[in-house]
Amino acid sequence: MLVFALFLLVIGTERVMLSERWPQLDGVRRRWNHWSPKAKAYMRSAPGTFTYLFVLVITTWVLQTSSSKIANELLLARSTNLHHLFGDPMRVLFGSAFWVSSGEELLFTILIFSLIVAQVERWLGTARTVVIFFLGHVGATVIVALWLWASLNFTYVKSPITNAQDVGASYGFAALAAILAFRISLPRRWLYITVVLAIAGIDLTLEPSFTNWGHAIAVALGFISYFFIPRRFRIRRLASEVQ
Repeated sequence: MLVFALFLLVIGTERVMLSERWPQLDGVRRRWNHWSPKAKAYMRSAPGTFTYLFVLVITTWVLQTSSSKIANELLLARSTNLHHLFGDPMRVLFGSAFWVSSGEELLFTILIFSLIVAQVERWLGTARTVVIFFLGHVGATVIVALWLWASLNFTYVKSPITNAQDVGASYGFAALAAILAFRISLPRRWLYITVVLAIAGIDLTLEPSFTNWGHAIAVALGFISYFFIPRRFRIRRLASEVQ
């Protein structure tokens, strides 16, 4: 219901701001008319990011309007656990990125993607952003899966983890958050890198789970991917730092 409430709030606010029935809202309406075109232009500048978020809104709405049993089955069917990765890897590697487990997680995803991923897309373009996203998502998932498989064979982890529920876009986001560091001018870049590494390191220290190991791996993949983007983007970044 949280997704539905959010949708109604956005539509209702837009209708109220376009109406002139309530003169007491004129001050708010002027601010809305000032910022609304800028927000829409920002969204148009990163079409891949906001199209992806729209898909997440739809899939989360499907979960929240389904029974708990059906919702759980939907998430399990698209989870990148060992059982699915060995049985149908392409379907779950792609499909798992388009589901989040709760409305709260959706709101957090909308926030961080709007602030971070949209900036990467405006810099590198939609196609390259998608490639880096799936590099982080697929690369970290596969590396963690191989580690879990090896650990399972040596009884370091328990067998129920082979059917664990694991969906979401956090690995892909981690890779994009890492590469954004190279869009930031020095010396602030080092502060940003320190924050990214600190977050990944603290998560691992507090909870050394396979998910947090995946985040750390995705961050490393994001940093590495910078050296494979076309040179003209790196030259543009260096030129802007000199000015």
